[in-house]
Amino acid sequence: MKNILLFIILCMTLSVSAQDRLVPDTASTLEGYDADVKCFLSDGTDLLWLVQPSMMSESSICWDSTTNELISTRAVSIIWSYNLYKDHRRRNPETEAPTLKKHRLRIPAETGGLIEGLLEDAVKTAVHPKNKMHVLDGTTYTFFSGGKSASHHYGAGEKVKELVRVTYVISQAVEHGSLDKLNAIVPAIKALRAKFREADPDDAPEEK
Repeated sequence: MKNILLFIILCMTLSVSAQDRLVPDTASTLEGYDADVKCFLSDGTDLLWLVQPSMMSESSICWDSTTNELISTRAVSIIWSYNLYKDHRRRNPETEAPTLKKHRLRIPAETGGLIEGLLEDAVKTAVHPKNKMHVLDGTTYTFFSGGKSASHHYGAGEKVKELVRVTYVISQAVEHGSLDKLNAIVPAIKALRAKFREADPDDAPEEK
């Protein structure tokens, strides 16, 4: 019982102290696997986010502003391969390109702007954690805006968890061709934008 109580207290402490923002990506040049995933899943349009699960197929959502379409791209089989990427080499796009499954959903331009705005608010407020984060093996979520990118990290707070949930629902709406499902998440998008724009307690200057 004592161990259980200690575990609960620890979880509560982590929840309270969790950094509730994305972490900015600092790598200027991607190599090997990461470069291939971005290349194959970007579709030549504006990449909004990438999802790279552990031992499952990778996926992305892109935005085509010329047609007002969200584009879901999912690898049929996992792109990652230890033997292929152990030396950071790249796949031959002619002989080793992954098989991809795509879905498109035409949406109102206003909704597309809301989604882009949400990512802008999330990415531009990304900061490096004050305390070292211990990243566990699992799913990596990378979000893109204005030429920059930022990622979800283990131990993130409720705002970042809500960002992951909202973008998952959007992805599902695109894959199922459901504009109704996308419209239903619009209020959550607006609410989350407001939360990312709120002043963060961590921004307050330290008392001397």
